[in-house]
Amino acid sequence: ASGVAVLMELARLTVEADLPVGIDFAFFDAEEYILDPDVDRLLVGSTYFATHGVEEKEYASGVVLDIVAREGAVFSPDLDSYRRAPELVEK
Repeated sequence: ASGVAVLMELARLTVEADLPVGIDFAFFDAEEYILDPDVDRLLVGSTYFATHGVEEKEYASGVVLDIVAREGAVFSPDLDSYRRAPELVEK
């Protein structure tokens, strides 16, 4: 729920900022929850979004928010993102 709360606040601030670009907020929940790994599919929502939801749009980047309010959390750059787009991660 902490990621959703942060996205809701970011959406509110985005409207107030009147930015010259569009921002899409996508929410996916419990995608790692597996009842039976031989039967249950993972990443259903994000896979659908990546294959269908972006057909008519060109995205410059994305941000993942997960467990942002966990007590004692330490946030480091994602290594794969840093490897693929270090300039963007630094921003």
